[in-house]
Amino acid sequence: MSRGLGRVQRDVLAFLGKRKQRPPYTSDIAFAIWPKTRWLTPAQLNSLRRALNDLRQRGLIVCAGIGYYNELQWRLSEQPA
Repeated sequence: MSRGLGRVQRDVLAFLGKRKQRPPYTSDIAFAIWPKTRWLTPAQLNSLRRALNDLRQRGLIVCAGIGYYNELQWRLSEQPA
């Protein structure tokens, strides 16, 4: 059992927190997390998919829409103050 958020989950939240423009696509998040790679491996994509799904289930992020090629856009959820 995990004791908290993993590295990919923390990186996703940090990237979405800095993002002020349109909600980023999944691929935008992936290349922000792994900036020195030219091609994403299936393992990296699966890790990101699991991190996004877990953050969504925890209520920390929400799907902001579907873009081109059925790619999802993500944003931080609106936490009540």
